[in-house]
Amino acid sequence: MQQRHPKDGTRQYISFYEEEESCDTTILEFAKIDINLLQMLHRKELACVARWYNDMEIASKVTYSRHRVAEAYLWSVGAYFEPQYSQARVTLAIALILFTALDDMYDAYGTTEELEIFTDAMEKWLPVSPNGIPESMKHIYRLTVDFYNKLEEELEKEGRLRLINSMLWLPS
Repeated sequence: MQQRHPKDGTRQYISFYEEEESCDTTILEFAKIDINLLQMLHRKELACVARWYNDMEIASKVTYSRHRVAEAYLWSVGAYFEPQYSQARVTLAIALILFTALDDMYDAYGTTEELEIFTDAMEKWLPVSPNGIPESMKHIYRLTVDFYNKLEEELEKEGRLRLINSMLWLPS
């Protein structure tokens, strides 16, 4: 059974509640403020993801990939809908953008030889992109490695890397 977001239907309920005789105007005002603050948070997060996407020049350097920034962000909202998980939503959306580019590269773009080189480099987690692949694949390689290295550094600073590694069954 799919878990429903607690805010599902809130806007509609607010309009119904306004019409009720027993409407508490203070509660109504707080509900409107709450939904507006949540929308502002989502706009800010989506802007952050879009800015990252544009700064990384994915649309111009990885032309074969589906460019679905809003869709990736909406998936992350579905996974982490509670307001306190703002950073998780942004991180997941960026990861989904990278996964989409990787999926498109493997499904429709790269040759078998190029993909073997790319896969070997990913398995070895080389610090630089490998030779023998197109620039677009090198770009995705650098973005992916940089993103996960930065994520690892941030989690380590927060003391959460050990938890993630144990969840993934990786050696610490």
